[in-house]
Amino acid sequence: MDLIPQGLVISALGIVTAFVAMASFILIIVVLKRLFPVKTEAAETGSEAAMTVEMDAGDDDYAADAALVVAIAAALATARARAQSTLGADLGAGRGAWWSARLMGARQGKPTKK
Repeated sequence: MDLIPQGLVISALGIVTAFVAMASFILIIVVLKRLFPVKTEAAETGSEAAMTVEMDAGDDDYAADAALVVAIAAALATARARAQSTLGADLGAGRGAWWSARLMGARQGKPTKK
């Protein structure tokens, strides 16, 4: 077999294989959508209405619990803000002393340790 026809056959097989794979993924997505339909808003609001519990306006335990939840949420937000990575700030600061020292050593012909 000549090289050009062989290349064309391999290209055609590759394209057909790619389209068959994509079609199978689309078929899988359609089947999964039929098996697990999206919930409508009416069904969600009905279940939420069934879950709500009426509280008395003068319930002190409820107010204390709500204050505790707010305090915990604020503490978590503060802890997460402090734990944020400073990588972006370090990258914005530019090259550090280590880079400068290695560059000066390279210019002076000093060997570097690896």
